[in-house]
Amino acid sequence: MPKLLFSICSELASIDAISNNISIFNILEDLQSPKFPITFPRIFITSLWQRKKDEAGMKFEALIKFVNPDDKKIREWKGNWTFNKLRHRHISIGSNLKFDKPGMYKFRIYIRKKDDEKWKKQIHEIPLIVQKTNPVDMKKN
Repeated sequence: MPKLLFSICSELASIDAISNNISIFNILEDLQSPKFPITFPRIFITSLWQRKKDEAGMKFEALIKFVNPDDKKIREWKGNWTFNKLRHRHISIGSNLKFDKPGMYKFRIYIRKKDDEKWKKQIHEIPLIVQKTNPVDMKKN
């Protein structure tokens, strides 16, 4: 299986058309809101994978599960790619994600070969702390 080099949660990720460099903007470590539920318009999950020698040209599929503080799945989405190079950047976008209450939300990442029936074990987990704030405190910032 490919090796996950990094995975990060942000408000935006962009690939420069000229240099092919990736920029990750507004890394999300926590979200704050004075009221719940809230809906966040877009969250980018950016991952960098490195293949093994024998995986050149192989097709893989990634699964991201978004779970709430009660460990209940809210949503999941998939993406796939072929390893044409040693490394592959995978950018997934979760749109209109709902946060019902404060707590620790998680993005769980799984991977499998494209033709496999079952998902392998969870590869990584990105925690996202969601906190309730006092409306007065938010005005001070």
